[in-house]
Amino acid sequence: MGLILRSIFGDLPLKIIAILIGVLIWFLASIERSYQIALKVPVKVSNPDSGYVLTNLPPQEANVSFTGKGSRLIDIKTKIPEIFISLKNRRRGIHQIGLTRKHLRPEPAPDVVISFNPNRIRLQIAREYHRYVDLKIPVAGKPEDGYVLASIEGPKRVLISGAKDQIIFINRVSTETLSLNHLKNKIDTNLRIILPSPIIKAFPESVLIVVDIEEVAETTLIGLKIDIEKGAGQKVLVNPSAATIRIRGPKSRIGSIRLEDIKVKIKTDKLKPGKFELPAQISLPPKIDLVESNPKLFRVNIR
Repeated sequence: MGLILRSIFGDLPLKIIAILIGVLIWFLASIERSYQIALKVPVKVSNPDSGYVLTNLPPQEANVSFTGKGSRLIDIKTKIPEIFISLKNRRRGIHQIGLTRKHLRPEPAPDVVISFNPNRIRLQIAREYHRYVDLKIPVAGKPEDGYVLASIEGPKRVLISGAKDQIIFINRVSTETLSLNHLKNKIDTNLRIILPSPIIKAFPESVLIVVDIEEVAETTLIGLKIDIEKGAGQKVLVNPSAATIRIRGPKSRIGSIRLEDIKVKIKTDKLKPGKFELPAQISLPPKIDLVESNPKLFRVNIR
């Protein structure tokens, strides 16, 4: 047993040194061997010169194989390069750009063999075109109980740019959705403009929106005049001759509302003579909701 232990642990420092030298020799031999690695490399394209725009999106990445000594490929695997294409001084038209090692950042060592797939990238450049379009602000959610949206203030139009044939038929763009959940105070927030394509740009890229949240109020309006939309030669009697409604909305708007701000209408122009029970059409100002109307049906006598 002692002989076995002495054979294992005898001259231990020399044995450790021998092992380390062997590992070092193996490592040096391995990094001097030739290898091939295949990587997905991101593609970056610079903006065209002022007054020009891209009309198609380049691929997000390309397959690139690198062949060379292991020592040359270590840095490539550690820090994957990118393909960078400069559009400086390129004018409108179709450009078939053949990829070379000069497009890689950083560029690998000269003795590394490089192969691209695809080996060409097609880019099209056009004159830049601008136009103003309407801006919509989508809304979702509800404020805290007892509160209501009073108003949203923000730009009504925004400037977009792109190739003429890509934006000429765009009449409206939207911001990201504005959430009203749990709001009970006036706030301002920036909303990003959502575009139909990343090739199209908006100026600015986001807009300031002011959101006014108010307490809810209700009121009852009595004696609203009824307008009759009658046909030629019709004689119409309506009973009762006035309406009573209950409405709700932002406190400031409810406090300033007038009878003439509300329209109550009954249409008889397409009816024949006779007696009917008809509902009224009630038109309210923006942000005002109908809670109740009385009566729900009016007795109408057409002669």
